[in-house]
Amino acid sequence: MRLEEVNPRVEIGKGRSGIVFRSTDSGGNDSAVKVFAGENSLTKLVNYLFTGAPNPYSWSEDALRCAHLRRDVLSTLVPYWFGSHVRIANSLGTGWNDGAKSNEMQTEYIRGRCAALHQPFSRETDGN
Repeated sequence: MRLEEVNPRVEIGKGRSGIVFRSTDSGGNDSAVKVFAGENSLTKLVNYLFTGAPNPYSWSEDALRCAHLRRDVLSTLVPYWFGSHVRIANSLGTGWNDGAKSNEMQTEYIRGRCAALHQPFSRETDGN
């Protein structure tokens, strides 16, 4: 029996590097699982031109471990830098997704909103 069958996943987001799912375990605890298999053709082309390879998180176990450890370091530094205004979702683990034939990372699920990206037309969100 596959993990996805035990803990059904609901898609909650999609970006250039992957798809994020929300998963609930048998104890009712939520987590977010990012499967690094969402690259479109343009993103792959840009990655090949500039780095010579597709998104390393999708295929390199070392790159994925580095991302996991980076979250561990940032979970200590971000509260020091920003107090309670910003929080990093702790990484709970990494693994291989057979269905997507790609790596994935499981993190704690945080209810909240994304930080607004600052750009020339974002004056309405400044300070929020």
